[in-house]
Amino acid sequence: MIRRISPFQAILFLAICAASGCGGSQGNRDDSPRGVVNGKLVDNNKPFALDASKVPVPKGARSLPPGVSGALSIVFISSDTKESYTADVNADAGTFQVKGIDGKGIKAGRYRIAVTGRMGISPDTPDYFGGKFTPEKTQILRDVKAGDEVVIDVAKPQG
Repeated sequence: MIRRISPFQAILFLAICAASGCGGSQGNRDDSPRGVVNGKLVDNNKPFALDASKVPVPKGARSLPPGVSGALSIVFISSDTKESYTADVNADAGTFQVKGIDGKGIKAGRYRIAVTGRMGISPDTPDYFGGKFTPEKTQILRDVKAGDEVVIDVAKPQG
């Protein structure tokens, strides 16, 4: 049994589709210029390196297990959109590169930058920086545009 719809139901359906964005309009597309951002992580103007001897050990432990290596994470968080972009970090060189989601970079703007350092892979491992630069607490703010080199000095995080 086929049921016919009334003109009111048809108009209501079209109104709902129009209000919800059916039709693939490109009006919401963001074509803002983007670029890859390069940077350096330093400590008192010297290249930064995770020093295992300075890492707080987990509660109840006397030292880190043998063979544990460090993981450095740098995340740019847009002040405007709250989107976050994880940097590719070369911990040995103390450098990083933010390529964005598709490798074409990030939009120019103001970013909060989170920096964490952990020894090992457990999320319970204490942060090398004592949680000062986590996404929730970081005071590292930078205005970024394509081609910029961002220098983060963990001894003077505000620049």
